[in-house]
Amino acid sequence: MWVCSKCGAFNSDENESCTSCGESREADQSSSKKGQPLAPNKGKKNKNKKNKKNKKGKLLLITAILMVVVAVAAVAISIAGLDRHLEGAPEVPETIEAEAEEEEAAISEHDTLRIATFMNAEDTGIMEMLSEEFYADTGIVLEYSSIGVDEALSAGREGEVDLVFVNAPISEDLFVEEGYGVERITVMYNDFVVVGPGDFAEPVEDVGLLFTVIEMMQLPFLSLGDNSGAHQMEMAIWRSFDLGPTEPIDPAEPLEPMYPDDLDGDPMHLDPTDLADLTDSMDDQMDVAYPADDWTDPDDLTYPMDDSVDPVDPSDLTDPTVIVDPVDPAANPNYRVSGEGMSGTLLMANEERAITLTDRATWVVHSRDSGMELIILCEGDPMLFNPYSIIAVDPARHPQVNHQGANAFIDWILSERAQGLIREFGIAQFGEPLFVPGAGMIE
Repeated sequence: MWVCSKCGAFNSDENESCTSCGESREADQSSSKKGQPLAPNKGKKNKNKKNKKNKKGKLLLITAILMVVVAVAAVAISIAGLDRHLEGAPEVPETIEAEAEEEEAAISEHDTLRIATFMNAEDTGIMEMLSEEFYADTGIVLEYSSIGVDEALSAGREGEVDLVFVNAPISEDLFVEEGYGVERITVMYNDFVVVGPGDFAEPVEDVGLLFTVIEMMQLPFLSLGDNSGAHQMEMAIWRSFDLGPTEPIDPAEPLEPMYPDDLDGDPMHLDPTDLADLTDSMDDQMDVAYPADDWTDPDDLTYPMDDSVDPVDPSDLTDPTVIVDPVDPAANPNYRVSGEGMSGTLLMANEERAITLTDRATWVVHSRDSGMELIILCEGDPMLFNPYSIIAVDPARHPQVNHQGANAFIDWILSERAQGLIREFGIAQFGEPLFVPGAGMIE
């Protein structure tokens, strides 16, 4: 079947002209396969629709391509701008981050307190206990270094710490007088003891008498030699021989009162220039200055004497704050410097059967060692008093120190709670306290 293009009538394929109008069949006029009439120009319309669809698809494709190109260009421009920003002006986020880090560091510094302490603070464990309890109560971290008196005070002079906690009154007073420390405050104390082999000498309470025996007998003596509190105490004992009972007193020459321990205010000897002291005879004055019960005449000692060795000249002994050999090696060849700390010196003295001076806390800790064979040869002499004081580094000298934290620790360690902790420290482990609370005490 085909449709006439003129009238639209249906005609059989056998007919070459329209049966209705006589119009001739066009050469390209197709038949309807399903036998349905074809509307005029139907093929053209379909063709136009296809062309429109193709144009629309091409337009969408071009649009998509353009969008991809624009996106890629935007990314490239952003990257290039970021590179120029990194190379040029500083970023605002980095500045904020740096400020945040500085603020965090300031907070961290404020919550951390640096303290330099005496050598055996770590050996005895006292500073570990105090730092833990202080943090629990205040939230402030206590960073401590057990480095000895000289090193601790040097760190304070350089502003490397906020506090010093030591046991050398002479050096501490000088530290404050020079303007490096605010105030010396005693917080606890114990005492020194002289220990050695039990067959060397009988235990005595007069440390001067024991040192006289050591000098005369040339007994082996082990010194710390480090200008620590114990070493300064040893030097003070040797220096006390300057006006010992073997030295004559000339009333014509004025003498200054002697304070061997620098702790009490009572001079050991009478002042011959004071008329009140000269109302009695010289013999009576000697009896008062040197009671017979307090010292022993060297002639009464039963120890063998070596007359071939010259005794130590007391005038050669220097200030205890200066590290020197307190005894002439020619006078006592058995006097040696250990080069170790308090605990190391005590253990070395035990191995070498020597006498040494140590603080009671260190002795209590090590006296229970299985191999310890030393005994206490002297204790109880007032001269052996051993105070521990704390000093805040002066912010006027070093503005960077944590003075607020230092004051917080001072207030805390002087409190009843902290003083109670000191009083109980050591009892559970050793059966006796290692230190005695000393807040508010006047030396």
